[in-house]
Amino acid sequence: MKKYLPIVIIGGLVLVGAVFFSSWQKRAAERVIEKSIEKAIKSSGGGVADVDIDRSGDEYEVTYETEEGSLKISSKGELPKDFPNSIPVYPGAKVVGTVIIDELRGGSVSLTSDKDPMDVTSYYRKELENNGYDITSFFESEGTSIISAKNSSLNVGVAVVLDDEIGTMIQISYSPLDEAQ
Repeated sequence: MKKYLPIVIIGGLVLVGAVFFSSWQKRAAERVIEKSIEKAIKSSGGGVADVDIDRSGDEYEVTYETEEGSLKISSKGELPKDFPNSIPVYPGAKVVGTVIIDELRGGSVSLTSDKDPMDVTSYYRKELENNGYDITSFFESEGTSIISAKNSSLNVGVAVVLDDEIGTMIQISYSPLDEAQ
């Protein structure tokens, strides 16, 4: 066994080095992408931007900040911390993505559910009204529904779409009334 110990130790060090190098390569690739995006924003007249990519496994979060505001895109499966509590979230639905524009101004949340899209649509129409929203428009056609609503401070849009592979997709977008008018 002693004869193989140096081989085991060297093998272990190579493995640790490979994992570290792989992690280093991933971060280096993220920095190249971040800098490329920043350069593209600046050259297109968008000014100076700071882009940060944070990736862990299949989850990611991209933050983009300029003098005019910020944008955060995430697939971490969580509602944004400032998500308005007056906007209902379908029970059992899974958060699959978020987009936040200057956290206080507005954003969008993508969810999936295994429930029938008609049930999901009915839920949103009822719960939005129960939470003080006026339904301002409604469209429905072949497994797709779009609801527009507003209360005294927010505009809300809910799209419900049936996808053969994913199931029922729910897209909730929201913004303050003064931003949308």
